[in-house]
Amino acid sequence: MPFRHSIAAKIFGLAVFLLLLTVALATFLLWETSRTEQDLKVVANLDVPLAESFSRVDEFGLRRRLPELRGQSPGANWNGVWQLEEK
Repeated sequence: MPFRHSIAAKIFGLAVFLLLLTVALATFLLWETSRTEQDLKVVANLDVPLAESFSRVDEFGLRRRLPELRGQSPGANWNGVWQLEEK
């Protein structure tokens, strides 16, 4: 019979197999982490500046519409900075 090993040998073989499986899983997870880090760099370099540009465009549009909403003519107090009216 080819499978006549002691219980200790079977347990040792199982421990070695589980250790190799753990090392393989750790290697795979490190590879996935480095790949995810590269994807995050792409997102940070492309999407975040784009979002900042869009927020500046939205801010500019709001600054343009605010005098209209307040009943003033567009650009009435516009010198590049908002001037607050004192009452």
